[in-house]
Amino acid sequence: MLETLWAALPALLESGTRDLHLLLAVAADLVARFGRPGAPPAGLEGLASRSGRSRLVTEARRLRSVEPASAGERRRVARDVLARRLDRAAGSLEDRA
Repeated sequence: MLETLWAALPALLESGTRDLHLLLAVAADLVARFGRPGAPPAGLEGLASRSGRSRLVTEARRLRSVEPASAGERRRVARDVLARRLDRAAGSLEDRA
């Protein structure tokens, strides 16, 4: 999901998509958990450098400055996600039996 969002952000930033601050917030949260998938999207720096305190500018600044989680934290998150998926799969199998 992060890679898809990251790839779409330049076009979204350029178009000024409605509620873009929400997508920037999701991207910042994902970067914090899983790391940055590449160079910052085109247009992010300009938006983050604007004056003001709107939610859009605030989330752009947060995305620009968020520090990715450590390798150990990313492994922990990946294990948790995998465990939840396995639990759901096991539940689905039990429901079918």
